[in-house]
Amino acid sequence: MAQYTRFEIYIPVVYTSIETTESGDKQPVIHSLDDGLLRLFIEEATAKYHGITQANPLAPPLYKGWWRPNERREISWIS
Repeated sequence: MAQYTRFEIYIPVVYTSIETTESGDKQPVIHSLDDGLLRLFIEEATAKYHGITQANPLAPPLYKGWWRPNERREISWIS
């Protein structure tokens, strides 16, 4: 059995912020996360933790993941 610790990081790919216009009115503005920034996060998380799984927390489990074997580490067993 693999030993691991599970971390859940929720990254909104679309979000709304309230911004003030030049006339002083406040209005909602919809933003989307830059694809390059998300790609960079996936690459760095995969490099450091050897994998990442993507899932929608509000929908049934449909998982997409990027994993690579960690050939430098031995398997440790808990007694």
